[in-house]
Amino acid sequence: MQYINEELKQKINELKNKLDVTVVAHFYQRDEVFEMGDITGDSLELAVRTRDNDSEFILFCGVGFMGQSVKVLSPNKRVVMPKIACCAMAKMIDGLYFDESIAFMKEHGIEKENILPITYINSNADVKAKVGEMGGLVCTSSNAKIIIKDALKAGKKNTICT
Repeated sequence: MQYINEELKQKINELKNKLDVTVVAHFYQRDEVFEMGDITGDSLELAVRTRDNDSEFILFCGVGFMGQSVKVLSPNKRVVMPKIACCAMAKMIDGLYFDESIAFMKEHGIEKENILPITYINSNADVKAKVGEMGGLVCTSSNAKIIIKDALKAGKKNTICT
């Protein structure tokens, strides 16, 4: 089904070409936004597919943490989000809460080297960076089983999931 008339669609496509813009749209976008997406899909898939795109500008239509993932994987691209939607899961932890959790574990006798942090893809970039600094892992719905197996093999005494 077509949600945008042909004349408007043609004008939008002309502007995208003229300005070197690729529209990236998450599955949850309104139909008319999704219809104009050059790259469509889900969370991490969008970031990976956008990395291989040649456009200088990315107009990202999705949730804030997804736009952050695009920027992390494509630091030279200019990522613009017309409206930054938030994700309730992303708000469940921030960098400060992460640091406080690690400090709490340390205060209770758990060495930082024995902690393997795992965060869900929906977390913000600052949390993912902190997890990465500790050699942790980022979990998605498609890799959860692999991540848990890797976590068990890591030989760490404690795993914290954010």
